[in-house]
Amino acid sequence: MSQDALDRAVGLTEFLKAALRHLFAEEFAFSKPMLDRQRVLRFIRSRPGCKRRDILRSCSLILKELWPVLASLDEKGRVARRDDDTY
Repeated sequence: MSQDALDRAVGLTEFLKAALRHLFAEEFAFSKPMLDRQRVLRFIRSRPGCKRRDILRSCSLILKELWPVLASLDEKGRVARRDDDTY
């Protein structure tokens, strides 16, 4: 096997590993809390600086469901709270 073929195989493997990490982190949801986290994260990414009330309305969540989602995303460093209710 040539060095070029080996380099290409390693590059392809790294690409596929990155794609799988993305799928499991961003696309697959195995429970309602995971689905809620993904929905909220997508909303915040598409509208940076959004208010908590906008997240509640757009993601069809109640406040009791939203708090653990935001706390989980904040703890993992996926979102940051800017002001009182801005993310």
